[in-house]
Amino acid sequence: GQSELYDNLRTRSDWQIAYKMLVHEDANYSGMAVAYREYLEKIGSLTRSSIMDSTMPIALEFFMGAKSNQNSLVPRYVSMTDYEYIQNYIRDLEAGGIENILITISGWTPNNGTRYPDVLKPSSQSGGVNGFVSLAQYCREKGHTLALGVDVVGGLRNDLHSTVREKATMKNKSQLTIEYYGYHILNPGFVYNQTRAKVFPVLKELGVGAITYGDIGNSLYFDYNTNAPSDRQTTAHTFKNLSQRTQETFGKVVNMNANDYMYGSTDWNLYVPSEDSRFLFTDENVPFKQIVMHGSMVYTGYGNNYWHDKSFQFLRSVEYGYIPYYFLTESEPFEIRNTVGWDGF
Repeated sequence: GQSELYDNLRTRSDWQIAYKMLVHEDANYSGMAVAYREYLEKIGSLTRSSIMDSTMPIALEFFMGAKSNQNSLVPRYVSMTDYEYIQNYIRDLEAGGIENILITISGWTPNNGTRYPDVLKPSSQSGGVNGFVSLAQYCREKGHTLALGVDVVGGLRNDLHSTVREKATMKNKSQLTIEYYGYHILNPGFVYNQTRAKVFPVLKELGVGAITYGDIGNSLYFDYNTNAPSDRQTTAHTFKNLSQRTQETFGKVVNMNANDYMYGSTDWNLYVPSEDSRFLFTDENVPFKQIVMHGSMVYTGYGNNYWHDKSFQFLRSVEYGYIPYYFLTESEPFEIRNTVGWDGF
């Protein structure tokens, strides 16, 4: 049984508004962004990433493969990239004079696209544990940042252990904020504890230098679970702490389109939009978010190799301060066309 829960009590908060008066050449969008950045720095929500102290990096995302969820006796796994290929690719960039490379790897688990959460182990078809460890060691020696992508916020109901479901999703008949085709959003406190206890040790042993989080940077939800209640402010605080603990443990953090409360613990902000929401009352895009972040962290939009208008989007990328970013596979993309999973692959 499912039921929708509503908060029948008024949220009692005291709100304060501080006005910052801007004059002359500061009275524009840039001045507003600088004022807001100074405010975030003052309250400790924006700090400078160590990446900014190195040469300008190039960012790469490699997609390793996916396992089909189509009905068959043995679901077919399609390997798109091999770890040896990535290592050779990096060597070619180094030979061309590139000194600082940021790498994130997605689709690296054996049941990617068909189970969630999945076993945190590099799939054997892409080079397995040995192939990844060799790549991680090479990146450490060369000073490149290597991250593995994990999404710890949710899970498919059938893939969650019964004790996890009781503890994190349905305890005391407390329905979570989202259930979408069997996909559950987990309690923020549970996400924090589970990630530190289960994810950190495995990835630390693999030798990664960063973690790429899928949703903690931009998912702000509440949970009325009576064992571990979390309002939106608590959720933001919990995820910010998780990102900070990740920095302390691995060195760097990659967050996807992170909100401002995550800026102080984000080194690479991935998938930052370069367009507005396209509401009818807007005349043009203003890179307010980019001006706030600029100089404190690196940020990227969508893959430069997927641009539909290279001249226009290149100029916008320069204007907005994006670093070059490419989404890559060793095999041709059409190889994955028949591996439709729950998440769209």
